[in-house]
This record gives sequence, structure tokens and C-alpha cells, in this order.
Amino acid sequence: MTTRTLNILTPRERQVLESLVQGNSTREIADSYGLGRQTVKNYVTVIYDKLGVRGRRQLLQFALTTSAATPILINWPEAKGPTAHLGDDLSTRHRGGLG
Repeated sequence: MTTRTLNILTPRERQVLESLVQGNSTREIADSYGLGRQTVKNYVTVIYDKLGVRGRRQLLQFALTTSAATPILINWPEAKGPTAHLGDDLSTRHRGGLG
């Protein structure tokens, strides 16, 4: 099983992870770091592989439930977009309220 720790991520991968957790889109991340969208997608794929998750939902669950991700969440801004519900309503949505 993959060790799920943020120490295995490069500094850039941690930046991308932080942006993902904050609810930024691929385009927003690319624009903020001066990267191409495909480059950001490549980073996201590597992050998924290193953390042993499949998709943004699992990545957000990992970040919300892993003490290793606490530094990322300390400065969590007001939630926006598709992640706005995850802090309070994750368990409800996980039980089938994905409609």
C-alpha cells in the first residue's frame, strides 16, 4: 500500500495540491503559476498516484481527514465552487446524495 504522506510530494506538487483543496480549477491553477493546463493535469495525475487516490473527491477526502494535510487546510479560504459543501456535508454526499 502507498504511504499517504505529503513528504513524497515536490514543492510544486504541494502547491498544486493546495490549490486543488482550495477549489481552484485546472485553468485557475495554470494561470496562477504560469503553467500550461496540460502541465497542471500532469501534476494532478502524479499527485493522485503518489497519494494513492483516484480523483478529486478522494483527494479532498484525504486532505480533510489526514493530519499530514493540516498545514494546507489552516489557511483554507471560504469554500467556493464544487467544493463548497465538502467541509460540512461530505458524509451525506458520500452516502448517495450526489444527484
